Amino acid sequence: LGMAALEGHAAAIEMFDIQSGLNREHSEEFSCHLWHFAAGRPDGAKQPRWCFSSTLQSLTWGNLPAELKKRDINCSMILVRPSPEFEGLFFEISDTPVTPWFPICKGHTILLSGLSPPLQPGGNALV
Repeated sequence: LGMAALEGHAAAIEMFDIQSGLNREHSEEFSCHLWHFAAGRPDGAKQPRWCFSSTLQSLTWGNLPAELKKRDINCSMILVRPSPEFEGLFFEISDTPVTPWFPICKGHTILLSGLSPPLQPGGNALV
């Protein structure tokens, strides 16, 4: 048993594809962020079963990082329990991980991508 995480990622990519198609003239103004919250491990699904997009019906864990990068989707994760699968996926997707600038609960893992830490007075980053 596990989470239908690959299915969720496929649905999110479909949503971003629809949104970017509706806003082609403003696509440079958008920054896409996917937040993955997990308390368990992924299920054993090899491909999504319920996608509407024919281009994503062949999505796998192996080509998921390339599909997210191709669309310039930043993926951050909040993991309540350790998950080597999700942590490995994050580091395949994220070229420049961001160090959290806020306290983290013991045992949780926060993986950030595509964000900038807030600035202190004077313009210096908090990290």
